Amino acid sequence: MATMLKPVSPPPIAIVPQHKNWESACTAEIVGIRSATSSLRMFVDQVGSTAIKGLEGKPIIDLLVTPVD
Repeated sequence: MATMLKPVSPPPIAIVPQHKNWESACTAEIVGIRSATSSLRMFVDQVGSTAIKGLEGKPIIDLLVTPVD
């Protein structure tokens, strides 16, 4: 008989005050994406609550990558 695995619930995500490092963390991620995909044309934009200065949000940097023809 096969063993059933219990589903794992993700940890709750807290809403936190704006953090001073969110902007630099985002910039570092964008630089890494552009470095890894330098032969491709694309827009990389920060989206979500961390993109709005002064807004509380999830401590997760959300990026939107849009290819360009």
